Amino acid sequence: MPIYVICHQELPCFPLPAEAEIIWLNATPPVNPDGRKIHYGYDLIPEGPTLHQKLSGGFGPMVINHLLQTTTQSDECVALWQYRKFVTRERYGRPSNVYGGTHELSVAEAASLALSADPEPG
Repeated sequence: MPIYVICHQELPCFPLPAEAEIIWLNATPPVNPDGRKIHYGYDLIPEGPTLHQKLSGGFGPMVINHLLQTTTQSDECVALWQYRKFVTRERYGRPSNVYGGTHELSVAEAASLALSADPEPG
């Protein structure tokens, strides 16, 4: 299953699976890409910066859809991560005072996690 991580300001501070690919939504290249596979969304979609401004969080999935339509992908599903957000079956960190229903982690806590992109069986 392809794993896409949508980023626009910084690359993730937590370890990514080796097969994860970055969807980069910024005109300035990321700092320290460390050999990661990066898809530059503004280069793939005409009028990328304008669309990103209008669509906000909808532009990353639009870039992923473009990639899936223009490459040979045999998988029916993809995993989608945001660079500062991830969904887990376990609770990490402490409850957020700002974003109800979520938990917050420090950079050090996040960097120490071993995250899996595999969904639960069934």
